[in-house]
Amino acid sequence: NLFPDDPILPVPKNRLINKDGKWLTESPNGNTRTASGRYNYIAQGDSIFLSNKGGHIDLSRGKDVDFAGEIIFSGRTNRGVLKSWNNKSGHYLPNFNYSNQANLPQNLFEKVIEK
Repeated sequence: NLFPDDPILPVPKNRLINKDGKWLTESPNGNTRTASGRYNYIAQGDSIFLSNKGGHIDLSRGKDVDFAGEIIFSGRTNRGVLKSWNNKSGHYLPNFNYSNQANLPQNLFEKVIEK
């Protein structure tokens, strides 16, 4: 976290899971929904957490992450299909060379070079 003094907002923190080739979001109470649209994500340990309501710092609760960025899934007609993901995160600025730490399909990774 490059900005440790930034306030952390309480946002929904859903876990990303792949079940039978479809990507799902799982809420803390265990409810699942098919992933659709754009989210911010963080990789921590063996889990990926995502939200479309807050930033990376909010998802991580200010803690260290293995990788962070944006992740995009197909919309209405083909939900649960991962279209692309990247390393775009202002709080963490993860080096794209470490994208394997996200444990997501490398062929769908689109690197972002921050300046």
